[in-house]
Amino acid sequence: MPIVGGGAAGIELAFGMKARWSQLFNDGTLTASVNVTLLNSGEKLMATENEMCRHATNAALESRGIKVRHNCRVMEVTATHVSLACGDAVPAEHVIWATGAACHPLAETLRDRGLAVDDRN
Repeated sequence: MPIVGGGAAGIELAFGMKARWSQLFNDGTLTASVNVTLLNSGEKLMATENEMCRHATNAALESRGIKVRHNCRVMEVTATHVSLACGDAVPAEHVIWATGAACHPLAETLRDRGLAVDDRN
């Protein structure tokens, strides 16, 4: 299962999905065959954190069999895979999207049509 977003939300979801789904669908071990891949658009996870924190997080992800792909930009999500800008594809039946929060484009459309909105849209 691909999780798009290498920030705190994506990392937390990767741990949670791997732990819970391994218990439900496999032998209960954290390295069971539930495939979780974290797709990160940057060069490293948690770029604003210190090296010790990043190292501990990466070690925990690796020990649980969670794959991390860096410099990945998603180009398309289909019923069978996630296509990346680099030309690779990650198999997927379900995709979790955990990227930066932003208002829905509908909020801007409604604002442009006269609906009062605040600075957060």
